Amino acid sequence: MSEFSKRNYDRTNNNIAIQQNTFSDLNALPVGQAGIVRVPDSDFIYQYVMKNQNITKWGISFSQVETPRLNIQYQIWANHTLASNGTDFFGREMLSLMRGIDEAI
Repeated sequence: MSEFSKRNYDRTNNNIAIQQNTFSDLNALPVGQAGIVRVPDSDFIYQYVMKNQNITKWGISFSQVETPRLNIQYQIWANHTLASNGTDFFGREMLSLMRGIDEAI
């Protein structure tokens, strides 16, 4: 994620802070914008978003598949509860996020 943060800054001039500690309390609410936050696993992302709707914006889970070449897969979790009218609230931001991750990988 540090490579993503660096490349994102180079492209957008938006510095995203990376939290060093793992966030693992389903009941804790962030104070202000947290930036990039480590969590235990993708199940935690799901459980946290279900319990605390309208708190998170994105979640990204990564996995690595064993092949002769490095194969990294990722899944973006977008909090659609922030778009109450059902529009594509994250259209441009989603594409920018995906581009940044692809470049970092």
